[in-house]
Amino acid sequence: MGNSHYKGLLIDTNVLLLLLVGSLDPKLTSQIKITANQGFDAADFYLLRTYIGRFQKLITTPHILAEVSNHADKIKSGFRQQVTQQLIALIEVLDERIESAKVLSRSDAFLRFGLTDAAIGRLATKDVCVLTVDLPLAGYLQKAGVAAINFNHLRYLPSA
Repeated sequence: MGNSHYKGLLIDTNVLLLLLVGSLDPKLTSQIKITANQGFDAADFYLLRTYIGRFQKLITTPHILAEVSNHADKIKSGFRQQVTQQLIALIEVLDERIESAKVLSRSDAFLRFGLTDAAIGRLATKDVCVLTVDLPLAGYLQKAGVAAINFNHLRYLPSA
């Protein structure tokens, strides 16, 4: 999938968790519940890392970061602190974009999907692509003319 005209990649919560856990150790993606429950494995981490390398910047929202942090707090193994450290390092390089909840709550996406996904929909523009495993969100964004890719579809492309 060509993306030369997209400068930024907005990564949704579950895919960002894959990046975090895989950055710690790719094998952990199939062992830690927050990524294993999505069916992620080391190959998915390597695919994600290769794919995100095509973009000038990685974009996030405070809402996505809050969800990621909440999921990281639930890690029961001895890896919770290490994943949190990875999150701190990642926050340093992410382009965090903020939109007020007051504005977001007025959108159709808020009623259908909630605050985090409304923020994603609002921030996805002509030069930002969204990467998610949320099929309903990806479909909604695509219908709205936003470049949205379901990560699960990338897994089955001959050369992502």
